[in-house]
Amino acid sequence: MRDYCSAMDRCGPDSGLEERLRKRVLAAGGEPARHCRVYRPRSFGRKLLLAAVIAAVLTASVGAALTQVPWDAIFAERFGPDAAASETAARAFQEVNVTSVCGDVTLTVRQAVGDDKTIYLILDLQLPQETDAVAVQRILAAPSAWDWMEAPRINYYAADEITWADIQGLTYEEAEALLYANRFRGGGSSGISEVRFDADSKTMTYLVYFTRNADSQADLTARPLTLLVGSPVLHYRDMTEVPLTSHPAILTFQPDYIQQARFYQLRDGEGRLKYEITLSPFALSAKSYFGDYTSIGEFAKDVVLVYRDGAEKLPAKDLGWGGGGSRPTDSEVFTTLSFSCRFHEILDLDEVRAIRAGDCEISIEDWTA
Repeated sequence: MRDYCSAMDRCGPDSGLEERLRKRVLAAGGEPARHCRVYRPRSFGRKLLLAAVIAAVLTASVGAALTQVPWDAIFAERFGPDAAASETAARAFQEVNVTSVCGDVTLTVRQAVGDDKTIYLILDLQLPQETDAVAVQRILAAPSAWDWMEAPRINYYAADEITWADIQGLTYEEAEALLYANRFRGGGSSGISEVRFDADSKTMTYLVYFTRNADSQADLTARPLTLLVGSPVLHYRDMTEVPLTSHPAILTFQPDYIQQARFYQLRDGEGRLKYEITLSPFALSAKSYFGDYTSIGEFAKDVVLVYRDGAEKLPAKDLGWGGGGSRPTDSEVFTTLSFSCRFHEILDLDEVRAIRAGDCEISIEDWTA
């Protein structure tokens, strides 16, 4: 098995703060470090050590703005311009920069933010050199009702044993079958959005995400993460479909950050399990057991975040969410229901005092790691 390691560069504070800190250190007889690179071997103990380093860095900025993590503008557009200066961002950010050459296609994961249940990735897909860049630009710049580009299929697996050499010559479906045993069980959701196209390098850049359901035990940081990536497809109004690559591509890297989601079990007055909820800075997923809901929408509107300042928010309201459930064929009431939604901005979990679903409530102090 190949070893995977990654590193995170810490951007320094603003110039004014840096000068003030420098003067204080010099006055104490020391010399400030100009740059620090923290390497993170894969172990929980090392993660705790990194947490201490990050805490020390953020503490050094007391009375001033938090140190900003050096993430790409794509993340700033997704989470807001101020999100990079939060402690959550410092715990959740990873500089990846892993590239996989798969024949005439090259994949690169540049950066990631996430926790053990959710991950966002900046993915570069360099297309074959014979790609018609003009056609791609035309469709992306002025899509009509019938001319458009379909984003590539992406599946995620907990594995590092399968490489390009193993899937070379296979179709996407055949590669899926080869990786099937390494799939994440328990359900979840994923998505992808087109960000930009560089005509000179013929590279598509995507922001992709993958999140696990509330009852999933999968830890996205426990093993290397493998992405199986298909081809973007141009669709024309004459019903012509033109794939931009002739084969799937594959890339593996080790997610390596310290942010964790929080898992809650809500029980009724008699101690019976009624809800399971996973709360992440990036998403929320919930599952209901033997409730009286007749639709996912009813359940989604019943989950409330109670903040320390007394405010209450419905996290699924006005957000894109999806889910499913099961019920007897002769009943309108679901025996189990689950849904997940993604936040527009990064949530500071410490601002949440409690979670309420139906008539059940649990405080943040009862968080199960």
